[in-house]
Amino acid sequence: MSIQQNFPAISPSLNLNFARSKTLDPRITFSRTSTATRVNEQGLVEVVSADIPRFDHKYENGVIKSLGLLVEESRENLVNYSESFDSWTTGNVDVGINTTTAPDGTQSAESLIERDQNYSGGAYRRNNVTIGTAYSGQLTYSVFLKAAEVTTVGLIIDIPELGDPRANVNLTSSTTSGSGTNSTYKVESFLNGWKRVSVTSTNSLSNYTGTFAVAIYLNGYVGFDNTGNYGDKVYVWGAQLERGAFPTSYIPTSGGTATRNPDNASITGDNFSDWYNPTEGTVLSIFNTIYEGSLRTGTTPGVWGISQTVSENNTFNGYGLTIRADTRKFSYAHRVIIDAYNVNVSLVNFIETETIQPYTKYKVSCSYADNELKMSPTGQETLTRDDANYGLLPKTTLFIGNQRSGGSPPYELTGHISQLTYYPRRLSNSQLQNLTK
Repeated sequence: MSIQQNFPAISPSLNLNFARSKTLDPRITFSRTSTATRVNEQGLVEVVSADIPRFDHKYENGVIKSLGLLVEESRENLVNYSESFDSWTTGNVDVGINTTTAPDGTQSAESLIERDQNYSGGAYRRNNVTIGTAYSGQLTYSVFLKAAEVTTVGLIIDIPELGDPRANVNLTSSTTSGSGTNSTYKVESFLNGWKRVSVTSTNSLSNYTGTFAVAIYLNGYVGFDNTGNYGDKVYVWGAQLERGAFPTSYIPTSGGTATRNPDNASITGDNFSDWYNPTEGTVLSIFNTIYEGSLRTGTTPGVWGISQTVSENNTFNGYGLTIRADTRKFSYAHRVIIDAYNVNVSLVNFIETETIQPYTKYKVSCSYADNELKMSPTGQETLTRDDANYGLLPKTTLFIGNQRSGGSPPYELTGHISQLTYYPRRLSNSQLQNLTK
């Protein structure tokens, strides 16, 4: 078989390689009406201004890897003082101010210091948080920690309605040592021995409002290990409590809550029609999520979407690649909305056999032509579906890291787009498959 048969013989009319270029193509319209953080090329947590895209990185096994364009849903940090732990309530723990280099590269990290080795009830710092508007769902609490003399730390969301979700984490081995039954945990590595530890409730609140606490326990929460020595310490920075089933990028606070608004990226108008073929085409997307697919219950986050003008109710007429929260798998669908009641004239789905895992690179190619949709996910055999109405309405917009503009629940990918490439032809089945190997 010739090379032409195995790979596209034509050049793409759009080739967005965010992981390699770390720049935004001038044809893309980007917005985010708040500041946000990313991990930069040096592996440091960095605040970027509103409406500035984030080209994110991950520190892994001593290497800083480029991940691509970060697109996240909106989240709020409910912890009022995310870096000033002397503002938290004390329980036999003193605070050392600006004692070491923080994950952002500044001398701003603090230390939590054992005050008395003969205490009862645990050595801790607690921060009261308030949910003022009724909330139903899960909570995730995260803190950046670095081991010193203290190597085991316990985190707890102290709210009985959730069963007090908690986890003990050994900062040296990144393992748990008696985590709570009402929680899951996650440990992410950063430069210079820092770990971002998070605990998520496995239970969900139901229309909850009120005040409760999050806490950091030295030497662990379960069993209150009181064998610590006077002056032993652990370094701490960047506490965050957010509504959701997984941690998102760090949101700094200083005296009040703070919100990171959603990222929006799209190509429309002449910038879209210059490269788009309305009768046939192929989209290759390379991406990851920062969560396990099932954690986005109740929504269908989008990797990309090609749509007609978005209607007032934030639905769309077009097709795109999404992640099905119910099955944790990919869905390439064409959807036509004909009225305000969201009637689906045509809905075609492909479901991949592999479940979505966090920070795993996926390659998926999708094509359309002759009322037929094709999809090849991560090197698998090409799937085909007939769809007589796919070309019914003209398309005007490419959404990047989304399937539409705005809407509730959120449809942002909450992950990274590494590459997005468009060919103005429908590729053969073998070519679709080879693109994703």
